[in-house]
Amino acid sequence: MRIDIPLKDNPPTVTAQQKGECIEYTWRNGRQVPYIKHYEKPEIVNARKFYTVSILKALKASGQKLPKFDGPVEIAIAFVFKAPRKKDHGQPKPTKPDIDNMCKLLFDVLGDELNMFTVGDQQITRLTATKLYATQPGIYIEIHPHITTSEAQT
Repeated sequence: MRIDIPLKDNPPTVTAQQKGECIEYTWRNGRQVPYIKHYEKPEIVNARKFYTVSILKALKASGQKLPKFDGPVEIAIAFVFKAPRKKDHGQPKPTKPDIDNMCKLLFDVLGDELNMFTVGDQQITRLTATKLYATQPGIYIEIHPHITTSEAQT
């Protein structure tokens, strides 16, 4: 299954790792004790919504239904950013955000928001990810069951 999400602007650059934290207090043994509370910043919440809506729109536009994967999954992702100069078209983007953190946020959306995995994103057993420049920004996802060499021969 292929999910193409052409964009007018660059893909979201916030990542799942950019959580906020604050100090809150609780009561223990009659004393107020501080602890650090972690939360998702509004930018991350907005990026999750953006991914969720964009994927659903792309599936609808291509006439595909939201799949549900039971077993191991292979996924290939291309995060395409608008080329700052014509000569950068097709070149890798070796700057922030980190590609692994961009993938984590997308996997959270595929698993938690869209329920594409019966167990969770731990079902992803093979990943190919690319971050590059082009004239048309977008996010391109290819996802299908992971077939091992022995399964393919039978």
